[in-house]
Amino acid sequence: MKLACIVFLKATEALQPIPTHIEALLKERVEHSFAQTHPGRTLRFDETNCAHQGEYAFGLDRLRLTAATPEWDGTWTGSLSDILDGKPLDFTGVVVDAKIPGSTRLPTMRKPWEKPVMGMVLGGTAGALAGYALSPNRPSRPTNAIVFGALGALTGTLISFTF
Repeated sequence: MKLACIVFLKATEALQPIPTHIEALLKERVEHSFAQTHPGRTLRFDETNCAHQGEYAFGLDRLRLTAATPEWDGTWTGSLSDILDGKPLDFTGVVVDAKIPGSTRLPTMRKPWEKPVMGMVLGGTAGALAGYALSPNRPSRPTNAIVFGALGALTGTLISFTF
C-alpha cells in the first residue's frame, strides 16, 4: 500500500513566534490527530522527503495549514487550546481523496471573480423575478424587473464579498 504524504513547511512570515518546545508539542498532536482520522496518510512538518508541500504559521491562538496539492486543498485553521487539550481535529473540507474514510472534497471556487459573478447572477435573477411578479400593474412589469434585477445583482455582488 502506497502511503500518501504531505509536508508543511514553516511560512517565512509566521504570525507569532512561540517557544520551540510548545511548537514541537503542537506539531506532534496535529500529526497524531491527522493519522487517527486519515489512516494510510501522513502529515509532517519541516521535512523535504515528500513531493507535496504546503506551509504553516502560528498565530496568537491558532495554527494555520495551507496547501494546494492532490491530497490537501485549502486552508485549515485550528485552535491552539483544542490542539493542546487533545481534542479531535476536523480536517473535513481540506483533505482530498474519496477512497479514504472521513475525507471529502468540497467544491471550491478557484478564480477570484467566480464568487462575485455567481452572486450577481443569483441576485439579479431573484430581483428580476420578484420585480416582475410583484408589479402593481401589467405595464410596469418590464421596468420593475429591470430595476429590481439591477438592485438584486448589486446586492448579490456585495454579499458575495462578505461570505
